[in-house]
Amino acid sequence: MRQHQHQETVILLPGMVCDRASWAPVIAPLESFAEVRVADYGNEDSLAGMAESVLASAPEQFSLAGHSMGGRVAMEICRLAPERVRRLCLIATEHTPKPEGDAGIQETNARLGMLELARSRGMTAMAEGWSPNLLAENNRGDQALLDAMVRMIGRQPVARLESHIKAGEARPDSTDVLRSLSCPVMLIAGEEDTLRPASVMARMQSLIKHCQFEIIPNCGHMPMMEQPDTVGSLLQTWLTAAINPSNQRTDETA
Repeated sequence: MRQHQHQETVILLPGMVCDRASWAPVIAPLESFAEVRVADYGNEDSLAGMAESVLASAPEQFSLAGHSMGGRVAMEICRLAPERVRRLCLIATEHTPKPEGDAGIQETNARLGMLELARSRGMTAMAEGWSPNLLAENNRGDQALLDAMVRMIGRQPVARLESHIKAGEARPDSTDVLRSLSCPVMLIAGEEDTLRPASVMARMQSLIKHCQFEIIPNCGHMPMMEQPDTVGSLLQTWLTAAINPSNQRTDETA
């Protein structure tokens, strides 16, 4: 770990059945400015439990970046301890609960299908089938990228996939959290993300007082791995931007 002039800590929150490898391509640029930690949710099977586990080992104040499910965990951290979050970055995520009706049923069935495949044939087989859907079309032919994703997902226990699915099923509505944020926020979306489309994140932007929204071309649901140079540059800007201590949300709402 490098020494830092500033005692900034940034905590990176991985998505579903992801780990440090999902953030690895962008960690090095950040280490020049901050102590970088990547969270491990352990056996937690709720977003609130994951948030509490991160808070338990976090410093008094920190910057926070969350990808996909990790963005959900980040919003729960902001619900539980907003005064501890100096700045927030949400990547390829959303703020609404599981949809009702057919859309919700389809989501549940798709995730249970992933779980059944993982149980019957192993996590690597599930990862091989699922990973291409996470990438922009032009990136699906990048064998090194696909291999890295399959290795990452393949080493997760089936029980962890089950825990993450359970957490996602019960995800709360975080609209109130976004409206209450007073810290600076950056949103990053992949232009070709079919799981968490940029249009969804645009609605999130409308709820947040101090917000920068970036859409990355030729990028799907895994921006840090698909476009690491672009994401790394954005995160450096986010992490080093001055924070106005007088930033306070007004009563206006979107």
